[in-house]
Amino acid sequence: MKLIIHGPNLNDQTKGEFHVHASPCRDNTREVRENGSVNPMVVDANSVEDVVTAIYADHMAEHPEADDPYGSWQAYEHDFHFAPCVKIGEDGSIATPELERRTPAPSRNPIRKRDVRVGSTYAVKVGAQVVEVRLDAESRLGGWVGTNLVTGRQVRIKSAAKLRRVINDNSKGTHTMATTTKSNGNGNGNGGNGESVTAVPEVTEAQKQQTRQAKLRSQRPAAKSSGAKASSSKASTKASTAKKSTGAKAPKAAKVEAPKFEWPKPAGELLVEYLTERVSAEFNAGQEARPYVNSNGRLFVHSTDWAEWLDSKHIGGSKMDRAEPLRQIGQTRATPIPGTDHRLAFYSGPVPKGAESLPRRAANGGAGGGAKRSPLSRLSDGQRAVVKAALAKYTVPKDKAVRDELLELLG
Repeated sequence: MKLIIHGPNLNDQTKGEFHVHASPCRDNTREVRENGSVNPMVVDANSVEDVVTAIYADHMAEHPEADDPYGSWQAYEHDFHFAPCVKIGEDGSIATPELERRTPAPSRNPIRKRDVRVGSTYAVKVGAQVVEVRLDAESRLGGWVGTNLVTGRQVRIKSAAKLRRVINDNSKGTHTMATTTKSNGNGNGNGGNGESVTAVPEVTEAQKQQTRQAKLRSQRPAAKSSGAKASSSKASTKASTAKKSTGAKAPKAAKVEAPKFEWPKPAGELLVEYLTERVSAEFNAGQEARPYVNSNGRLFVHSTDWAEWLDSKHIGGSKMDRAEPLRQIGQTRATPIPGTDHRLAFYSGPVPKGAESLPRRAANGGAGGGAKRSPLSRLSDGQRAVVKAALAKYTVPKDKAVRDELLELLG
C-alpha cells in the first residue's frame, strides 16, 4: 500500500523526525503547508520494516556485522511517527483502513430576489433563530414586510439573503392571494356546495404605478447625490472645454525690475571709512553696537550701527543693499551683544583691505570695562591660607619671582 513519508527537517519533530501518512490522508497537505515538508517520499510498504528500510538502507549497509545494533531496522524505528491513518499490527504489519470521508454539508441554494413571492411562507433568519415568516407586502425601504408566525409580530426582511427556504408557497406572481367563496344567494358557496375557490386578484395598472413610485422614493436620495456629482463633473468639463476653445494662452506680463541701488562711491571704500571713524580699542558702555577688532584680528560689525552711519551720511538703499558690503568681505551673523537680545547680533569676519591698522580691543576688556581679573579670585579664605602657607615654604631661588607673583595675586 502507498504511504507518504514527510521529513527530515520538519518544523515540529517532537513526535519524530519522519511523519508517515497514508496516501489519501488529507493531513499530507497540512504537513507540506504548515510543517515545512519538502519533496515527501512516496513508498509502497506493508510493514514498519519496509518504511524504515526505505530511509535508512544506506546506514544499515554500513554496519553489516550481525552483532552491530545499527545494522537492524529496529535501531531507527524511533525516528518515525505513524499517523492515526496508518494502523500497525502486533507483527509490525501496516494496514490503512478506509479513511472516513467527510460528507460535505448540503449546499443551500440561495433564494434570489426575483424568486421571492409575496404571500408565501419562508424560513427566515431573525436574530439568532430561524423562524417561519409570511411575506405580506414589499417594503418601501427595500425588501419585504412580513409576519412572524411564531410571535405574530411584524418584521422587515431587508434582503433575500435572510430567506433560507420556502415552507409554503401560497402565491402566484408578486401579490398576496385572497380566498373568496362564491355564493348563490343562500349562503352556500359555489352553487350551494360550500366549496372555497382560491382567486388571484389581477394586478391593475394603478397598483403597478404605486409600486414604481415606492421604488423611486427609496432611491431618491442616492439619485440626488449622483445627480449632483454628474452636474459638477459636467460643469468642470464645460469649463475645461471653454478654456481650450479660447485659443492660445495670453503672454505673461514681463516683470518690471526695480532700479538697482547705486552707491555714491565704491561700497568697500565707504566701509573702510566707517570702520576708521568708529572702531575703538576701548569698550563704551553706551555704544555696545560700535564695531571693533578683537585681539585675534577678527572684525565685528553690527548692522544697526552701520545703518545709522549710512543715514548720517545721507546714503539710502534697502536693508539688503546695505548688507551687501558686509557679505562681500565674508561677514557672517553669529555673535550676539553681551547682555542683549539674541536678535541683536554682530556680523563677524576678516578685516577688509585698507583697514589692517585699526586698533584692536584687548581680550581682558569685559563688558563693564573693569580691571584684569585674578585667576585665583574664586578661592575661599581657607584655600588662600593653605596656598600661602605652601608658598612660604617654597624657597627655591630660581622660582622666587613666580612665588612672589602668586602671593601678590592671593592678596
